[in-house]
Amino acid sequence: MQFICLKISIILIGLFFIFSSKSQAQGFGGVTISFSPSTIERGQSTRLTWSSTTFFAQCNIGGIGIDPISNIQSRGSVTLSPTSNVEAFIICNNDFNTFASASLTVTEPTNSVSVTSSFSPSTVNVGQSSTFRWSSTGATNCSSTGALSISGVSGTRTITPSSDDNVSVTVTCSGNGNSGTSTSTLTVVPALPTIRFFPLQTGPGVIAVSFITTNATSCTSEGSDVGTSGTLTAFGFAGAVIPFSLTCTGPGGSTTDTIFIFVSGGGTFDININSSSQINSATSLQATTEVNVMDIVESSNYQSLLMDINNDGVKDLMGVDLLTQRLYILVNSSNGQQALSKVVEGISDINQLNSVSVSIDGDIVVTTTTQH
Repeated sequence: MQFICLKISIILIGLFFIFSSKSQAQGFGGVTISFSPSTIERGQSTRLTWSSTTFFAQCNIGGIGIDPISNIQSRGSVTLSPTSNVEAFIICNNDFNTFASASLTVTEPTNSVSVTSSFSPSTVNVGQSSTFRWSSTGATNCSSTGALSISGVSGTRTITPSSDDNVSVTVTCSGNGNSGTSTSTLTVVPALPTIRFFPLQTGPGVIAVSFITTNATSCTSEGSDVGTSGTLTAFGFAGAVIPFSLTCTGPGGSTTDTIFIFVSGGGTFDININSSSQINSATSLQATTEVNVMDIVESSNYQSLLMDINNDGVKDLMGVDLLTQRLYILVNSSNGQQALSKVVEGISDINQLNSVSVSIDGDIVVTTTTQH
């Protein structure tokens, strides 16, 4: 009896070692999977092989970096060229739902060449500049095709496109029998609008500035459409600084520019004139003539005076053109409108004015040392 028990124990121990060694080689439930070779350089190939002890098992392979291999036979192989490490596994559906896994290590090629390149900024308007940069590792020389010519294994180049065609540069570097390439593209859009101002008059009264643009389809000033060329006007007195601002838009984007005009005078300013107004609150001053730039500004030799003629809280302008000996009275309303309200001939000096007032019927009354 002891001999029988001993014999049974020996048989069980033997079966244990047989089963143990078999499962280590095959994986759980009698399936194996392996890479040959198990270490490759990037760009090389390896063979993935699998086998199941159940001949009619249906197997699925995953973790190989591409679409899973499904419903394959219990034995087979496939050639792969992964670019990074792989942890593959196989599951076979039979009585045991068998499973196994295998690892593949992917290393960088010996003496490999890598190349990088870029434009900064990557988008420019025509006439603007961008810097092209390239660098490499493992290379002994580099060349390029496209819009730029380069030399050396790294460096920079500056490009200023003259048309709105996109620019591409391909860099090829080589060394130790290996090579690498990199292509970069610069996006070029139409040129931004440009604005040029030309001051027409800088004497007191109505200040005029003309403008012309390029690459613009529309322009606005203070929210109003003014076209792509023309004249801007503003009311200004001697010594003031008047800003003219334009925003122009075109295929390449928008540009905003501002010019500041100093209103020159010549003569005496801010003379204290006795002003009285008899206009009642129910009557408003009516301008009789629209402002005409050329009528008002005939010379840069001016004397000017600011005073609130009609007591509306807004200063009005009186300017004497010393060459034509004319007095111009411009009424400036609170809503920003200007109008030429009166012209007095024969005024050679602003000191001739004794008083300026508004009558009950809205007429501007001017008294001088010589009555007109």
